[in-house]
Amino acid sequence: MKMKEVLMEKIMQDPYGMEKQITNTNTNTMSELKVSGKIEKILPVESGTSKAGKEWKKQSFVVNTGAEFNPTVCFVVFGDEKIAAMTNHKEGDSVEVLFNLSSREFDGKYYHNVDAWKITTLGAENATGAKVESDSLPF
Repeated sequence: MKMKEVLMEKIMQDPYGMEKQITNTNTNTMSELKVSGKIEKILPVESGTSKAGKEWKKQSFVVNTGAEFNPTVCFVVFGDEKIAAMTNHKEGDSVEVLFNLSSREFDGKYYHNVDAWKITTLGAENATGAKVESDSLPF
């Protein structure tokens, strides 16, 4: 394996909670994607059944980054465990979100996913008034 490939190899979290990891050895990868901002809106949980007959659940939430242009980003979390972790957050919370981007083509159009895999609450104050950071997702 070339040195560049060794350096670029990165283990990425599976955004669909399949308890597996995806090894990405593509040398054109993006570095760790993250954004900070305030949760503007938490949308209701959606559910359905895949073509394979497997049930799925997802929840979307919108973060306002405060950027001058296009300040809002809508993220999605998949699976019961990640949706349950969303109950630790409320609208107005300052958070840092780590996420994966993916695109897929269907009938000549491209659709994009912004899948959150870790949400960290920023600037929360504990009972002593000291600032703390806490991870809301267990991985």
